[in-house]
Amino acid sequence: MRRAGVSILGWALLVVGVLASAVLLVLRLVPELHTWHHYVIAISSFIPLLWIPVLVGCLGLLLVLRGRWRPPS
Repeated sequence: MRRAGVSILGWALLVVGVLASAVLLVLRLVPELHTWHHYVIAISSFIPLLWIPVLVGCLGLLLVLRGRWRPPS
């Protein structure tokens, strides 16, 4: 049961990290979006911290792959 919990946590971190990274990358590549709404302006202020959601996504990927990896016996 513990392996299933690690896998679920890994998938959750992977999805959150990928979605947050995608949003920040789009905002970085299309600066015209920064003027749409005051929420977008607030979110775009986190573009320099793009490494954090990327790191979260990588951690999630490691947990997912760890749950699928079986040591040779």
